[in-house]
Amino acid sequence: YNSSVIKDFFTYSCGAIFLRAITLFLAPIILRTISPEEYGVLALVNSFIAVVAPIIGLGLRQVLTLEYFHVAGTNRQQLVNEIIIVYVLLCAPLFTLLYAIRIPFQHYLWGQQLSDHLLVLALVQTGIYFFVELVYQLLGYERRVHTLIGLQ
Repeated sequence: YNSSVIKDFFTYSCGAIFLRAITLFLAPIILRTISPEEYGVLALVNSFIAVVAPIIGLGLRQVLTLEYFHVAGTNRQQLVNEIIIVYVLLCAPLFTLLYAIRIPFQHYLWGQQLSDHLLVLALVQTGIYFFVELVYQLLGYERRVHTLIGLQ
């Protein structure tokens, strides 16, 4: 029994509850400002991001999990930098390709109800998701719970 475990548990729990409360509070506002059709498209985009973002990560966060504690100091920073470089070098062309074939891509996934602008935003958010999760993972490794919860 470790008091820091209980303290971290309550910190994470409060953060998670707070995030869910924000979502619950914003739902009626969002539903009043967009049409049901737009809400459906938004739900599809969010589902796309939720499914594709972990796949696009190419297992690089798992590499960090396996290697992070085997290196020390500046080597950890170098490991993180290498993971970021690999991600950018592989995903930038992939996202560019998805945008280049956007007509069949949009038709297949969204029945052409998705504007180019929203597609670009979805691709950008999918790409950024990796970096957000990487920062959360690193803050967790460094035991910076309060910073982590503040960012969430």
